[in-house]
Amino acid sequence: MTDKGFGQKLEMEESTEIPFNYVKIRDIVKRYTPNLEETVRNLNIKKDGAVDEISDRAYKCIDSILDFYINIDAQRVEDIIESKIVENLKESGGFSHETAGALSVFVSRKYGIKIVTDGMHRLIKALLCGVDEVAWSLEKIMPKDMTDKEMTTCEHEFLKAKNARNAQMSTSEQNRVAKASGNMNPKQKNYQKSFEKAGIHVNGYGVESDIATPSYTEGHDDWYSHLSRESCVYYVGIDDFRKYSYHPLIKFGKSNCSIDIPISYILVNHSTIRNSFLNWLDSTDFQKRDVAWWWRYAMHGRSIETTIVRLLCAFNEHYRNSYGKNIVTIEMISFLDSTSTETKHFAMNCLDKNIIIDEALDRSKDAEVARLNKILSADI
Repeated sequence: MTDKGFGQKLEMEESTEIPFNYVKIRDIVKRYTPNLEETVRNLNIKKDGAVDEISDRAYKCIDSILDFYINIDAQRVEDIIESKIVENLKESGGFSHETAGALSVFVSRKYGIKIVTDGMHRLIKALLCGVDEVAWSLEKIMPKDMTDKEMTTCEHEFLKAKNARNAQMSTSEQNRVAKASGNMNPKQKNYQKSFEKAGIHVNGYGVESDIATPSYTEGHDDWYSHLSRESCVYYVGIDDFRKYSYHPLIKFGKSNCSIDIPISYILVNHSTIRNSFLNWLDSTDFQKRDVAWWWRYAMHGRSIETTIVRLLCAFNEHYRNSYGKNIVTIEMISFLDSTSTETKHFAMNCLDKNIIIDEALDRSKDAEVARLNKILSADI
């Protein structure tokens, strides 16, 4: 393989045994953004090539987009921002070489391949717009004696430095990449131990993700608090999680920690309602609400506690409608005194006054608005 463009030629022969974590861009799109291709196909943009030409070709490295690899252990493949890709394509009317600039590339002498270390989103846009070639700049040549782990660490450190300046990588993806590259700090090592013992997967940590395992794309610290941080108000411990929550979450969980942790908390802490609560999780009454409803307009930084309260109140309302009496009491919400005024009003309206949950939400919002208006008026 020889690079095209300005400068010294790189003579390389691609290995027949490339590690599984190095993936071509077509496979990245199929695996991690399966619906994006159709979305772009429906856009009113240029899709048979770039909207402009590569400028100063004689002075740049230029290669086919199919010649590059992405290291899925070093890149934020679980955090591809499809909306941003679509937005950029609309703004440029397609793929623009001038706007995209040159991809940052590492070359592996060991495997004879070019690895995009910064520019995965741009490579995706080029593929979806039918662009054949892109410009790239050589950032580093990794020698043949580098181990696979050292290569991933090297790529990760480069990307981390880039994103530290650009603030683009989410905390969840930073955690995942640290694990994949063998650069975990003590807190991240604790994540791994706790999740592995609990039998769950959280974006690279814990057991391997499969169809029978509760699996999450984010929420490392929330899950660690739930399983191992005893000072946390929604702590349950690993043993009780395995005993009471693990299998129900496989069946009823939403793969979102903001509702699955609250479900787990209730299953562990409220044995008197556990069986009835499980029956409710299997009902259309539970399934009818959009998942995000359970924490929408939640207390700032306290979405899990808010969802616990809403789950208990919604379950109680269903039980009351079925049997003519309540099964949940205010006293069962041990942390209620530490919640917001709005959440307290909501719980009391649902559980003490038997107000339906949707009306109780409206009332608690009105009460909070009145309280804030009073505070603001006093400050004027």
